[in-house]
Amino acid sequence: MVYKESILHVPDNSNVMYVKLIKVLKNKNQHGKIGNDIIVSVQIIKKEEERKINKGDVLSGVIIQTKKRISRKQSGYFLCFNKNCCVVFTKNKTKLTGSRLFVPVPKELRYKNQMKILTIAPCII
Repeated sequence: MVYKESILHVPDNSNVMYVKLIKVLKNKNQHGKIGNDIIVSVQIIKKEEERKINKGDVLSGVIIQTKKRISRKQSGYFLCFNKNCCVVFTKNKTKLTGSRLFVPVPKELRYKNQMKILTIAPCII
């Protein structure tokens, strides 16, 4: 689970390296799980020369990995990751800021209708 003010890693080829979680959308408990829509603020960028996205910009995103384990009841095993990661969209959530992902994504995103993320993922767990 990811809470407000958490730092998330962005594992794609956009200019963003780390973001801070501002709000989890459509969730009364305000903790985020895999596939939840979020609003984030950019904390650290990778390269200063390519400045399409600046530090402090407010963007939308989707959580793709959490340290908290997920139980898959059909198969009976658990799935957990090393980092809390998210993918960053533009403000109105029309397109992704990056064109490639460098981490595997869980198949639970398919049930949340996040097909844009699944098409650019290297593998689906």
